[in-house]
Amino acid sequence: MNSLLRIIKNVSGGLFLLLPALGVLAQEIKNPIKAGSFTEIIKAITNFAVLIITPISVIVILYAGALFMFSGGDVEKVKKAKRALLWALVGLGIVLTGRGFIYIIEDVLRGGGG
Repeated sequence: MNSLLRIIKNVSGGLFLLLPALGVLAQEIKNPIKAGSFTEIIKAITNFAVLIITPISVIVILYAGALFMFSGGDVEKVKKAKRALLWALVGLGIVLTGRGFIYIIEDVLRGGGG
């Protein structure tokens, strides 16, 4: 127990000596995010989501179309194609309306009645 306390004291003393160096490093750090405000960060995130999810939705819609074409009248394959199409459109709709909500909320918070 005594040796454990000695180890803790030595480690904490060593960390205490590093604190001034950490202060110098903190002054050198630059902002990695190229956004000046919270709304710019949210816009960047939504733009990224649109760039990623839109092509994925298009691919899933094409996949659903292929499932419809190759279903051969099989009810289960048609149901699978309908589900794929539905969820691709739902995902695309959420992303696009979410982007619109960002602009509406920003306009309301800035005082625009538009």
